Amino acid sequence: MSKEKINQTIKVVYGIVVTILFLFAADLILGNEGTNDRVGLLLIIVALFISGVYGLYKSLIERNKKGAIIELLIVLLGSIFLINIII
Repeated sequence: MSKEKINQTIKVVYGIVVTILFLFAADLILGNEGTNDRVGLLLIIVALFISGVYGLYKSLIERNKKGAIIELLIVLLGSIFLINIII
């Protein structure tokens, strides 16, 4: 497969996954049960984490060193935040 086709596939899969995560999070947060709010917020954080990883990937493909460093810091902070919520 060519690099362009692989990049297009990654872009489509990223869009689908993030959209599904946000839709499930909205359903849980806007639902009647108050206990699902925490799970909905966790799904939003996971979607933002995936967005940061995708931004890091794009920065590395474009050879943008400053953007890659910023995205790496965002991903690291997001992963620390996720670990603290889960534990």
